[in-house]
Amino acid sequence: KKRILITITVILLIFSTAMVISQIAESNKSYNLSDFPEPFVKDKKINTIGVVGGKASKEDVIALNEIFDKLRSENNISNNNECPEGYVCIHPVAVGYLKADTEVNNISTNIISIGGPCANKITAQIMNIPYEWPECAFDFENSVGRLIVYNKWNKTQIIVAGYNVEDTKKAAKVVENYININLSGYEVKIIGNANNLSIRRIITRKDMKYCEKDVDCIKVNAEPCGCPGGGKAISIDTKFYQEYLKSFEGGTCVA
Repeated sequence: KKRILITITVILLIFSTAMVISQIAESNKSYNLSDFPEPFVKDKKINTIGVVGGKASKEDVIALNEIFDKLRSENNISNNNECPEGYVCIHPVAVGYLKADTEVNNISTNIISIGGPCANKITAQIMNIPYEWPECAFDFENSVGRLIVYNKWNKTQIIVAGYNVEDTKKAAKVVENYININLSGYEVKIIGNANNLSIRRIITRKDMKYCEKDVDCIKVNAEPCGCPGGGKAISIDTKFYQEYLKSFEGGTCVA
């Protein structure tokens, strides 16, 4: 009996260790647009909150609700009173997932954030951009919508935004139709009108660092100075080498 008990204990220990390793690996995964709707949908449940600005336009609110409606319909998620991990909802599900930026006290969760940094404080916090004008509009272009994925605080956040309400609607329309669009990378820009949208992938440093195989990688300087100047070296995909070098144009090395 003692031997059986020891065997069972060992099996349970191995199982629990494997579960912990699996959870750690999942929390450390760097999700991008090609993974959508993961991790925002998990085990046939919504696994995220949606955030709009406290003074959001009705278009932003409608866009967020339509995104969640599509997540439920495409993933066979019942419209019952369920809540994302770590939240207790006392309202119907459509309201329970929808948060104003002023209602979100803990951003260490999966987030779909609608509206740019000027309209949504949570977007500004995720992007690390000031909420005040004109700093909040930095890097946003008129007539261009943006989708940007971040993996912060061991969770994943997606920014659905634009320079104005119409541009945000373009970005939201792409998310709503993700099932028919081959999204990839960590950021895309959307131009055109609602009936004829054009999507352009933006190559980020995160994209450059991803190699499918070790032989695809090459060692490069992480800063203009490189190792001889006290900097660091990183590995990037060889196909992005020239583009990576261009990212240092105008940079200076302080001896």
